[in-house]
Amino acid sequence: MVRYTLDAIGEICPVPLLLVHRKMAELLPGDELLVTTDFSRAVRNILDWAAREGHDILIVDEVEPGLWSVTLRKIR
Repeated sequence: MVRYTLDAIGEICPVPLLLVHRKMAELLPGDELLVTTDFSRAVRNILDWAAREGHDILIVDEVEPGLWSVTLRKIR
């Protein structure tokens, strides 16, 4: 298992989701992706997409006001 990070700070929808989608395609099953964003709607879009794709949603945290961290694990 390898943990990758993706900084989507300053990006608005749909860019954060597109970045997550592209990065997850590069990962192997079991790898994790830590995404940081300051766009609240991106969090919902990423979570909805991950659930539809069957990836594990490990952590969703507002680390400070207006800044979120989402950790996903690639399943397939």
